Amino acid sequence: MTTIVALIVFALVLLFLQIVIPGGVLAVVASLLILVASIVTWQQYGVFPAFLVFLGSAILALFCFFLEIQLLSKTPLGSWIRHTGTIEGSSLKAADDPELPSSEGDVVVPLRPVGRVKVGDRIYDARSESGWLEIGDRVQVIRANSFSLIVKKS
Repeated sequence: MTTIVALIVFALVLLFLQIVIPGGVLAVVASLLILVASIVTWQQYGVFPAFLVFLGSAILALFCFFLEIQLLSKTPLGSWIRHTGTIEGSSLKAADDPELPSSEGDVVVPLRPVGRVKVGDRIYDARSESGWLEIGDRVQVIRANSFSLIVKKS
């Protein structure tokens, strides 16, 4: 009987650790331990007690899981696991201004042949058709392609 209880308790501990250590391996091992506890029960006490051990262990595991989720979410460890923070950032702005072609700007990241240029008050990814251009070189926009500009030295 102690072996059966020990297997079930160890399975519950592994399920608890599964929340902290993701991957699913511990949950699989815990499930196998519950299955082994049921087999040991079946060998020692018969089919009906084995079914009760399996069903009871599964219900107990689910109860502990939901209880753990509820209690853990209110602790610093729980908020670290859940990571409730936000990620800030931005994507490139579309080069959709119809006045961009024939505009002039300055190279802010060397074009070899791809880099960045500043046209007006915005910075765009750009590709040079005039070879390599250095920071500070003046460029003229030939055309805009979705999120980048095609430029030449002016």
